[in-house]
Amino acid sequence: MLAEQTTSGFMVETLPQLKVVMRDRPHATRRNLSRNWKADPFLDEVANAFLFAADSPVRMIQYSHIFRDWLCENIRRQNPDLSCVQVNNHVKNLNFAPHRFESTAAPLTRVVLFFPAFLQTVSKIALQRKAEDAGKSAAKFLSWLDYERCVQLAMLGDCAIENLELTRLVDFEGFPVEDFPGQLISFRARIRSLFTGDAPACLDTGLTRHMLKILGKRTMAFSIPSSRGVDVVQFTPTDERTAALTVGKCLSRMSGWVALTERTLEAEFPHFETQQSFKIFSLSAAAERPNGSHFCRSKDLSRLLKAYRLPEPDLQANIADQASRLWYVARRTAMEEKLNSVDCWISAVKQTTRTNTPQTRSSVAAVLPILVRYWAAGASTSGVEQAFSRSQQLTDNLMIDGHIDDVLEASLVIDIPPAELQIIARKAAAVWLQVYGATRISGSAHRAKGVKRMVEEVRAGRGAGLLDSLGMDDLQLVLDGLQKKAKTDSEYVRDRARKNALAAPPTSPDLEAAPVHVSEALRDSADIQQALQRKHAVVVCLEDESARKSLLRDAFPVLVISAFRLLNL
Repeated sequence: MLAEQTTSGFMVETLPQLKVVMRDRPHATRRNLSRNWKADPFLDEVANAFLFAADSPVRMIQYSHIFRDWLCENIRRQNPDLSCVQVNNHVKNLNFAPHRFESTAAPLTRVVLFFPAFLQTVSKIALQRKAEDAGKSAAKFLSWLDYERCVQLAMLGDCAIENLELTRLVDFEGFPVEDFPGQLISFRARIRSLFTGDAPACLDTGLTRHMLKILGKRTMAFSIPSSRGVDVVQFTPTDERTAALTVGKCLSRMSGWVALTERTLEAEFPHFETQQSFKIFSLSAAAERPNGSHFCRSKDLSRLLKAYRLPEPDLQANIADQASRLWYVARRTAMEEKLNSVDCWISAVKQTTRTNTPQTRSSVAAVLPILVRYWAAGASTSGVEQAFSRSQQLTDNLMIDGHIDDVLEASLVIDIPPAELQIIARKAAAVWLQVYGATRISGSAHRAKGVKRMVEEVRAGRGAGLLDSLGMDDLQLVLDGLQKKAKTDSEYVRDRARKNALAAPPTSPDLEAAPVHVSEALRDSADIQQALQRKHAVVVCLEDESARKSLLRDAFPVLVISAFRLLNL
């Protein structure tokens, strides 16, 4: 993708008058749905209401884990008589990816296959969330739904499945370009047989047949909130005449889609396209062609010579002759070894030139430039994206599910005898260290501090290992250490406050005349001398009644210093 953007920029600067039309085959096939559905207002309405609208039920269920759980529960409880497939536990959602239009086949298929469960889920959303936007949107959708729209939805699912098959064919770098014209013809024939003619095949097979079976087998009822409380909506089996008229209207719309899709294919993949001309090298129907005379009659060879600017008048006869000779060798290889067309033509050239003489080299010299371009041609360049997605899928399947435990999204309850708990705990810790490595990988060693170091030292003295689980004695030891640490921290705070007070700036003038009450024994203390120099009012609380009375009698702010702490300085 980046290389294409870079080269396109160079081309625009060098050749500003040149107009280039980029034809990407996978995106061209997806336009059969994205554009052609919009051409009919009814088809566009059904597709938007079910899938693409911002408040569509498929989008709400896809992006809400609660709604997804409701859907899964309803799918498991669905009546087996209304299911044409076996319900698997891996169905967790509707598999809707709005950024990839060709993925609409998956949600449409799941909605139709589990249609009763889908309706029950939407009805539950409407009732349980009736005061929220999701509930109002669900109720509006259920009121809009009817028999005709359900049948039309199933037909859209059938055409989406067929178109997805065509997209998958060309969305692969190794797809043989010589077989693409035949695949287009096959695709046209399939959609014609599905939706056109006197007996459309969709009425006897596929999603349309399943939807008609559900709607005609039994009455389906669901509830929606209304101004009167709760209204019950029923899907009752219609009579044959009404059902035939409704199905006929749906088929007429699909016939228009078929006609428009055929015109789209002619525009997206014209018959004069260069890669279409490579079909002359196709060996998929080698048994039906007894010889290679078609090279002389086909216009495709002349078109290839013009496209690659080879001297057509001089070499066309010679190229056709050499290609006809190689055809027999390639045809025999295809029938005997069952190889693809490219490998068969490569094998034919190798067998013809295995002697490596001028005569043998000249026998393929004219046709070889065309064959080389045929071998190099590809239907798609999406191999990088597909390889990345496949590798990521394999990686996800091989990854250890440790992250599930890390985010606590899953819990495991095991009935283990108490005697084995210690052994399992040690094994779990060893597995953790083996998977995630050491908890500290820096160059410096970790130094435990505080309660942790004290607990580790005590446990080491008892002979306990690092991976052993904690017991009640260890928990009591931690509690005692925390209480001791809290006491030590409070003493530190008080001591720090006392030192900050001693180092404070001079006091206000009101404190300058404050009397000093201190015993003679402590008058020479350095702290008291420092406080006196800063004109602090200093009181040392001793067992001196006169000092206490004097303190109570004088109405001055004072700084109280404990004699006990002074003696311990």
